[in-house]
Order: sequence, then C-alpha cells, then structure tokens
Amino acid sequence: MRMRLLGPGVAALAMAASLAAAPAAAQESPEAEIDALIDASATPEAALATARGQAAAGALTDAAATVERALLAGNSDSELSLFYVALLCRLDDRPRAAVELARAGAPANAEVQAACGTIAPAALAQGEGESESGWHGQAALGFAWDRNAAGALRVTLDIPGLVPPSESGYAVAGSLNLDGRSAIDGDSFFYGRAAGYFHNDLIGPRYDYQQAGFAGGFGQKLGKVELSGGALLRYSRVYNDRYLTEFGGEARAVIATGADSRITLRGEIADQDYLTLPLLDRDGMHYDISADFQRGGAGRISYVVGGGYDSKSAKTDYLGYDAVRGYAAVRFPLAMDGAYLGLGAAVRHIDYYNDPMTRDYKETRYNARVALGLPVAQRLTLEPSANYTRRDYNPASLVADYESFGAEIRLILKFGKE
Repeated sequence: MRMRLLGPGVAALAMAASLAAAPAAAQESPEAEIDALIDASATPEAALATARGQAAAGALTDAAATVERALLAGNSDSELSLFYVALLCRLDDRPRAAVELARAGAPANAEVQAACGTIAPAALAQGEGESESGWHGQAALGFAWDRNAAGALRVTLDIPGLVPPSESGYAVAGSLNLDGRSAIDGDSFFYGRAAGYFHNDLIGPRYDYQQAGFAGGFGQKLGKVELSGGALLRYSRVYNDRYLTEFGGEARAVIATGADSRITLRGEIADQDYLTLPLLDRDGMHYDISADFQRGGAGRISYVVGGGYDSKSAKTDYLGYDAVRGYAAVRFPLAMDGAYLGLGAAVRHIDYYNDPMTRDYKETRYNARVALGLPVAQRLTLEPSANYTRRDYNPASLVADYESFGAEIRLILKFGKE
C-alpha cells in the first residue's frame, strides 16, 4: 500500500469541514458520520465522484483529503491518482504533485496539464518542476502606523538627560514582486526577479523611502539540485533623494531534500554607491552569503529557518563592518479557505570596524512580526499585522538605543501562474 499523508493540521481541518457539511440527521450519529466518510472512499469511483463534487464547490483541500483516504485504503486507479496530482497543483503544492505523478505510473492527462502546465512527467518527477516557463507575482497596498517613526531612519547621540524624540507616524505602503523563468532546452532556463517597495508618510515625521531591485541570469537543473547565477541591480531613495545604488552578481543552489522541503544556498557581491556626506563615505564592496531550510506546502504548516554573514568595505574605514544574522518564519493554516497565521523574527549583529574616536562600535537589530491572513476573494487576501523593532548599541558607540511598535493592514493580490 502506497502511503500518502496530509499534514496533521490540514487533515483535521478537512475532516472537521466534511463532518460539518454532513446532513443534520447524520450529525446526530457519530457512527453515521464515520460510515459516510468510509463509503465516500470505499471504491475509486466513489472517491473520485465525491472529490470532484467537493472540488467543483471550491473545497479543494476537502477533495484532496477524500482522495487521500481512498489511496491510503489501497483503493486507487490511474484516474484517481492523476486527479490527485491535479488537485495538488491547484493547491500550489507542486513538489508533492511531482512525487504523486511519478507514483501514478501513467502519463499526465489533459486535466493534469491544465492544472500543472505542459510538463513531461519525468521532468516534473525530478523535483520541483520549476524549469518550465512561467511567471507569478504579488502586489500589496495598505496603511502603516509606527509608534516611534521619528527614529526609524535616524540615529541619535546618547547624551545623559536627553530623551530622543519619539513621534508616531502614519504612512501608505506598497510592494510589488515578480518572479519568472523561460525554459531554454531541457533543464536549462533564463530567470528574472523584480521587486519594489515604497513607504510614504501621511501624518507625522517625514521619512519617505523607496526601494527597487532586479536580478536575472541563467540556471540549470541537475537532478535534485538547481544551480543559477546572474546579475543584480538595486536602487534606494530616502527623503526623496538617491541614497544607494548597487550593482553586482549573485549565485544560488537549491537542493531538494524531500517532496516538500529544500535547502537554499545564496551568495552575492555588489559594488555600493551611496549618497556621500563629508567624512562619511560609505562607498565600497558588499559581500553576502546565506543558507536556509524551507518546508511546507499549500494547506500545511510551512516554515523557513536560516542565517547568513555579510561584510562591507567603505572609503571611510570605520563605516565598514562584519555582520551575522539569523531568521525564522512559520505560517499556520487556520481554515480551508486559505486563512493563516504568520509569525516571523530576525536578529542581526553588526560589528563596525574600529573607529579612532569611539574605538568600538557595535549594533544589534531585532525584528518580529505577526500577521493574520483573511481571504477576501480568489487570490485576494486582507492581512492585518503587528511588528516590533529594536536597535541596541554598545556604550562606546555613544548612540541611543531605538525601540518601536507598529501595525499595518494591507490587501495582497497574487497573480500569474500558480
């Protein structure tokens, strides 16, 4: 018997929804509820008919749970297995779909191709099937509040008896992310990524800033390993003036460690051109390496944990630094309609090169965020969130610590190929 398992949270939610949808008479009898679930998966034909009905009603996770019960019981055939593959692609769980297509022992039919794209089964079964052409993106727009907006982009000297100004601020914020690739031949591809973000104040201290970036290059898939590399360009503005321009290169290795997990290794080098101030010339090279582990898929708990190291040189020596960081995030599905709870945290320690005046200048930054995702319509989600930011400086730096709480509410629209 081939084993297929949903995540515990998804299975429990799916079963709860199935029970809630049962007729009132059946709800009065737990035995009747169990019998109904068993009957729906007793034969491949019954399971397929039930799952198709659930999918037609928009309950894709329910449909997947119905098929899985049949497959766990050994009641499978190629049509049922291929419908399961299509469901997984519609749930945006392509890694698991790849595994199930390989197990199905049948070529992808029209239903699988419509849901997963026109991909050869062998290519999809190799791993994540990402070498095919396609693109997807996400746009967000919302309003943000910061309790201590006055210090968000400013450092203040730590003078005894002097309390740094703290003033709340309200802003409109938005972002746009695009990610895509175009197949060349076999497992080779061109890729491109673009991202932009803006934060413009409405009420309170003026600390508008905007960021934009692009990366693109060539990649090759080698079994369970995907290698890629190319050029990158980033641009930032602060207070309506150019602040930073970066140009360089990047390299990435993605290693599939399971049907729904992977390790990602990244490295980049960039030449940084800052807005130069007298005696404060930050221009120089920046180097960064990182690694993280990701696991999860549609309808299941997803998480990522990782860390990195970066180093910067500067024409004004003491503005260069070495830094280490760690980060983690987890997303819990709350309901089958796509509602979720997201938690994230990051810490970064920066050790600046010795300053001839202060001798030792160190900074530690902390960030934490909690968000609630509430589906509004197909691919449209309302996300309220709260965040905490802190910067700690060592006494020798003569810089005052910074702390702030904030909140944001935004609409998120996903588009492109799922």
